[in-house]
Amino acid sequence: MRAVIYTRVSSDPSGRAKSVSDQERECRVECERNGWPIAEVLQDNDRSATRFATKERPEYKRLREILGRGDVLVTWEASRAQRDLAAYVALRDLCAERGVLWSYSGKVFDLSEGDDRFHTGIDALFAEREAEDIRTRINRGHKSNLAAGRPHGHVPFGYRIVRDPDTGKAVNRVLDDVEAPALRNAARQVLAGQSLRSVVADLNISLPDRQWRSSSLRRMLTNPVYAGYRCHGGQVVRQGTWEPLLTDDEHERLVALFASRTLSPRGAGPKYLLTGIARCGVCDAPLAMRQQSSVPAAKKRLDGRLWFYGCEAGHVGRDRGRVDSAVTEVIVGLLADPAGLAKLAEPAPDPDLGDHDDVDEIEGRLAAAADQYTDGKLSIDMLNRIEARLQPRIDAARQRNRDLINDRYPSPVVAKVVNSIDPLAEWEDLTLEEKRDFIRATVSITVHRVRSRHELGVEIDPLKK
Repeated sequence: MRAVIYTRVSSDPSGRAKSVSDQERECRVECERNGWPIAEVLQDNDRSATRFATKERPEYKRLREILGRGDVLVTWEASRAQRDLAAYVALRDLCAERGVLWSYSGKVFDLSEGDDRFHTGIDALFAEREAEDIRTRINRGHKSNLAAGRPHGHVPFGYRIVRDPDTGKAVNRVLDDVEAPALRNAARQVLAGQSLRSVVADLNISLPDRQWRSSSLRRMLTNPVYAGYRCHGGQVVRQGTWEPLLTDDEHERLVALFASRTLSPRGAGPKYLLTGIARCGVCDAPLAMRQQSSVPAAKKRLDGRLWFYGCEAGHVGRDRGRVDSAVTEVIVGLLADPAGLAKLAEPAPDPDLGDHDDVDEIEGRLAAAADQYTDGKLSIDMLNRIEARLQPRIDAARQRNRDLINDRYPSPVVAKVVNSIDPLAEWEDLTLEEKRDFIRATVSITVHRVRSRHELGVEIDPLKK
């Protein structure tokens, strides 16, 4: 008779579960006590065995391949093998079919025997019931934390956990002395007009332990958690209990900034000044760089003039250098003209809010309902109904505020240029990314069909804002 040891542990914040190494050690003692040579030790770490499990257990699945007649399966307790009655039945039938014994909690069971099938079945039922109870307690705790605005889940970058000194349980999160200033500075650099790529490059130097990318920084800067908001299901629910890293104004401006795509999209950096910005005068499609198809490839590589801006449908095609020069000339003219510069620097008027929902007022009503639930004065069903009615109004009001902020605040790149001592020199020093951002925020460019190759046919509408 040979033994196959199986150990498993799932996430267990309470700390009561046996670690897989402890389980293996006790199983080995049991094998030695019974004189069973150990053939295999299988381990599934951080894997649930309930019917709600989202991850497979690859080592558990191998039992069907490994277990043979006369073997004994050794687990620390019944729940290590499964917390799902259907999974128990499958294991029971496998062991009975192959003549495999099952040992756990110091007992050995022959699953071809009725009494042993009954006792192991009872243990399986208890294991499943315990899993259901744990899930219920966790869900109740999540709902309570949500109603109170307490944090939940992993600790975001920039924060650290505060634990109860007696129980060791996490009670809140506070700003980290190193990470929080770095992220706050990154947000303010972006709002001041610095490109996302350059901010990421600075972070990779100042905080090299973390591999920074434009996409991950963008997600951070638009996360409502950093403005102190408790979220659930991707939606803002209420004000959280932790100190915000960003102000409401900074958060809303960052969200509006990225939503309007005034910063370069993720991926490889842009190579040309106007790709995706200039549009076709016939189909209004964005123009991209294209090559003449009737010219040999060798000549194409040598002659840069064979590259042109064109739409996918082929309605228009114009020499890249001439179009870039024309647009640059307009920008330089705007910056050199005091009236044009003043127009670019002019703040937008305060928006007319009209008769619209106020975010703070509606959130206050939802928070009051959550407090009533916490105090036991409101049922969870009623809280869910109130949330279902108010949350869409909050989301719509927030989106309206973002649109207003996006209309009111100029592009950070534009602000950096027009507020500098020498706007022309500042323009010249911009990176290609930043120049594209500036152009996108200040002019619209349309390329029309022309009758002669000598015509440029480019319409540049300045002061778009």
